[in-house]
Amino acid sequence: MLAADLVFCEQVLEHVLEPSAAMDTLRELVRPGGHLIVNTPFLIRIHREPGDYWRFTADGLRRLLEKAGLEIVRMRTWGNLPCLVANRFFWFPYVPFLCPLANSEDLPLVVWAVARRPPSRD
Repeated sequence: MLAADLVFCEQVLEHVLEPSAAMDTLRELVRPGGHLIVNTPFLIRIHREPGDYWRFTADGLRRLLEKAGLEIVRMRTWGNLPCLVANRFFWFPYVPFLCPLANSEDLPLVVWAVARRPPSRD
């Protein structure tokens, strides 16, 4: 299988039936020593296109990555109350004075991580 130095998984894991199997595939797509950048919604409304099955906390995403044999380089969340309210009932465009970019750790809209596939020991 062809492997890459860097793989992105952008807002996908909530749509797959078996996120653990998907993470195993993502691991295989990253060469040893390479990186995976993954993000997933948490406090975002359900969007069934084609299906919307999961939400991951930072702890849950960490567990998923580590179970697949990836090392966490960085893990963060982002969100705040105005953006949570703006996106609760409909997709609201970004308006700086209505949706500040300040982060509130206890209201994550998005959870993201940079993970590394350990170098091979050959």
